[in-house]
Amino acid sequence: MDSMDTSPDTFQDGALSAEEIKTQANEEYKAGRYADAARRVSCFLIVCAKTTSTSKALYLPKPSSNLDLHPTPTFPNPPLSLLTPLTTALAHSNATYYSNRSAALMMLKKYKEAVADCRLATDLDPTMVKAFLRAGKCQLILGNLPESQRQYQLASAIEPANQQAQKEMAVLSSVGNYVNQAQLFIEYKQHALAINNLDRAISMVDGEVVPMKWRVMKAQCYLGQKNYSEAGNIAR
Repeated sequence: MDSMDTSPDTFQDGALSAEEIKTQANEEYKAGRYADAARRVSCFLIVCAKTTSTSKALYLPKPSSNLDLHPTPTFPNPPLSLLTPLTTALAHSNATYYSNRSAALMMLKKYKEAVADCRLATDLDPTMVKAFLRAGKCQLILGNLPESQRQYQLASAIEPANQQAQKEMAVLSSVGNYVNQAQLFIEYKQHALAINNLDRAISMVDGEVVPMKWRVMKAQCYLGQKNYSEAGNIAR
């Protein structure tokens, strides 16, 4: 989790300052308590939004699951196009918080929510390479390969020599090749080879979160093999 830089005395929420909330969030993350880390960051963002004159520019995406990482805010959530611009220092500071929360959400395998936080981070700080890289990784795991490539390219445009971006682009290329090969094998009804390529693609991302498109492709292969049991397992 990135080091969060903000003024410790700028924001207060009862007995806890922003610096204390930041420290707690970092400690929770290092201890592997990622949900608690995400909640701590959310608390800071709400404190910040309630106690600064730029509160209209700070907003929180609502979670799409039952994991309550974002306590209900008491201020409006305007669309991005209507947000009041932040000062440069405050924008960069809060971009780091959104990026950090995305890291915790990724560890929780909540990739769609992580993508949303990465977007907030890069909207506030368009030079935040780590947020673009995290977004690219999330999009890859979600099976959105063109968007993953776009995010990696944005990171590379900022830091052309970034080794992580180069490594992730290589992984993306391999995954894309496996998926394309699988599609070709399906067309020629070579279902076993298609499954093998899909499994290779899945092994390079997150085997526990298989994109729906890839699941459908595997189910199609099993149906082609008349393996209705495996096809049914995928459908469940």
